[in-house]
Formats: sequence, structure tokens, C-alpha cells
Amino acid sequence: MKKLFLIIFLSTLLLSSVANKSFKSAVKDVVQNKYKIAFNKFHDLAKDGNVIAQYNVGLMYYKGLGTKVDKKLSYYWYKKSAVGGNKKAQNNLGSMYEKGEGEQKVDLRKATYWYRKSAKQNYALAQLNLGMHYDGDLKEKNSKEAFQWYLKAANQNVVIAQNNLAHMYFFGRGTTKDLKKALYWFKRTAQVGNEIGQFNLALMYYSGDGIPEKDYEKAAYWMNKSAISGFDEAQMKMADFYRVGNIIDQNFKEAFFLYRKLAIKNNAKAQYYTGYFYYNAMGVKKDIKKAKYWMKKASENKYKKAKEFLKNVR
Repeated sequence: MKKLFLIIFLSTLLLSSVANKSFKSAVKDVVQNKYKIAFNKFHDLAKDGNVIAQYNVGLMYYKGLGTKVDKKLSYYWYKKSAVGGNKKAQNNLGSMYEKGEGEQKVDLRKATYWYRKSAKQNYALAQLNLGMHYDGDLKEKNSKEAFQWYLKAANQNVVIAQNNLAHMYFFGRGTTKDLKKALYWFKRTAQVGNEIGQFNLALMYYSGDGIPEKDYEKAAYWMNKSAISGFDEAQMKMADFYRVGNIIDQNFKEAFFLYRKLAIKNNAKAQYYTGYFYYNAMGVKKDIKKAKYWMKKASENKYKKAKEFLKNVR
């Protein structure tokens, strides 16, 4: 099962519900890509204590919108906004502490503090970040904490949280193992186009986990969806399916196409099969020179079958 990990950093300017002409004017400038003018207006509002403007200024410094990238000033304005109670600034401030940005040392304690402040305001991305923070620790207590925050974020339709929650249900980490719930959450992510969710869902249908019996048709369907999205591991599985012909019709041409695609990315197994297909004219014209080339590549990447092949081929 694949699990997604990343620090979610909100990169969208906030709009204020406050009836402020200057703020509305700044928002209009942003819409028109007049970032420098918008930055100056937000900056004036930020100095007057507008926490949403402070967040926007922090973001603009971070992203270099209408001004030069300045992580130190980004940190300064995020902290102003976070102290003022802005949940999105709290989340981004936590991210800066976690990554050691803005001339701050990496401080996971402070990162957790600000993620939690934001998460308690029901901010879904902070709940995800807090879940991932605890998920990195294998202690059962922290796994349970991770599970709870993933669940909150998942119920707010955060796809990464849904995938990670399904992963925890699948392995019984932080909660009781429940393959049906794992299937449910992987399906939720798959249906909105998440390639890792599609991959994991395909694996469950392939192995028959969480369902009465294996369903190869659905396994191939979702694996292909993931492969089309560009997920390497799904492309490898589909190549194997086409090569073996056990759950879909055997198709050496399609298998070769996928193996070669992955071989170019330096995947050792794909390099081996690319060479093998060239040597045996499977889905491609026989080419001994290219076969040896890819076998050598695979061998250099420590793929044992490639080394054995080269010993027997002159």
C-alpha cells in the first residue's frame, strides 16, 4: 500500500468578508494580476492589524508575488496573522517551523503547536499536517493521534488524508484493522482521480481484500486508470499484466511500451524486460544491440536476472 506524505502549504490569497474598500481594491488587483499594486495595498492593511491582509502579505513574500521572495518577512507576517488567530496563517507558520524556513531552525515542537492551533479551528489541511506529523512516529500512542486527525481531514474531503486513513485501516495502525473501511476510503480517493488511491484500490481488488472474492476486472480497470495518470508503480503492474496475460489479454506491444517508458526512468526491472523483449522480438522488432544495452543498464542497477542473462549471451 502506498501512502502520501507532504507538508501542505496553503498558497491561495484569502479574501476578507470585512467591507473594506482598500481590501476589495487589492483583491481586484490580484484578479487582474497586478500583484505589485495589490501587495502595497495589503501591506498597508497588514500594518493596520488586518489579520487576513497579514496572511496575504506573508504569502506574497513567500511566493514572490508583487515583491521579491523573502522568507524572513514571510515568517514575520505569518506569525502576526497566526497570533491574531488566523487558522491558515497558523498552518503555514507550522510548515515554516517544520521545514526550518524564514531563518528559523527546524522546530517540530513549535510546528506541532501551530498545526494544532489551526487544526482545532477545524482547518482540514492543518489536520492533515498534524496527522502526518504523528504518523511519522511508530509509537502506538502517536499512531492513534495520527488516525484521529486523518479522520477529521478525510471527512472534509482532503484526498491525501483519505488515502492515509485507508492505509491505517488496511494495516490496523492507530485503529482496528478494517479492510472494508480501507476499501471505502481508497475508493473515495480513486473516484476523484488520485492515482495512488487508484493503485491501492486496484491492489485490493486483485488480492480480494475487503471484498467477498477477487475482482480482476476492477483491478485492471483501476490499475490502468492509475497508470494513465502517470503513476510508475501502476505502469509496472500493467506492464506485468500485459506480459503475463493472467487477468487481461496478453499484449506484448503494450507491455513493451510501458516497460520502455519506465526503463528510461532508470527502473531496473523495466530495463531488464525492455532488453528481454528486444532480444526475443516480443512486441517489438528483434534488436540484439538494444537488448544488450538495456540488459547492461539493468545489471548496473543490480538486477540479478540481467546479470545472468548477460553471462549466457555473447
